[in-house]
Amino acid sequence: MMHHTGRNLRVGFRASPWVAAVAACLCLTSAAKAELTAIDPPEWVAASGGNLPKNAVQVGTDSDGKVLYACMARSGSGTYPGKLGRGFGGCYIVVNGREITVPNYEVLVMEHTEYLDWAAVGIGGAIPSNAVEAGQDESRNTNYICAIKYQGSQQAGRTNDRYPHCRVGYGGREMVENSYSVLVRLTLPRRN
Repeated sequence: MMHHTGRNLRVGFRASPWVAAVAACLCLTSAAKAELTAIDPPEWVAASGGNLPKNAVQVGTDSDGKVLYACMARSGSGTYPGKLGRGFGGCYIVVNGREITVPNYEVLVMEHTEYLDWAAVGIGGAIPSNAVEAGQDESRNTNYICAIKYQGSQQAGRTNDRYPHCRVGYGGREMVENSYSVLVRLTLPRRN
């Protein structure tokens, strides 16, 4: 469904039926193959003051039903993914155990969000190789966008290989969850 400032990304942690269908039938037409190779990857676009660029990627919903979008912002020597919603005034990220608002940030945008999905990561599980990258922490570890379910909402935050759990901000504080999902870019298997 089209939202006037962005596209909704299916929110949930189940596997995409589209992926299963493609895996079952690799007999794509040449026109379909050309269309798939023409899909632009997600990209980060500069924004500030709570503004949302066109095609912002939805990564959750707040407990009040407000749509949350993927953003990342700089704090100290790191850049961290977080969440942005209408009326937020900036990107909410988690730093040093608390949630802060950063007025200058970047927003993840992608025209064809049907090529994004969530991959479940269990306790101690590995981050998928097709996870969407979102900055680096102060130790230069690559951050990825993660999400958890909390009080009827889906909250987005950060994870990386060094700290294999999802860190999200909620109500001004940090929450850490060991079972979470990571935003991934869907890819098609190649035929030889």
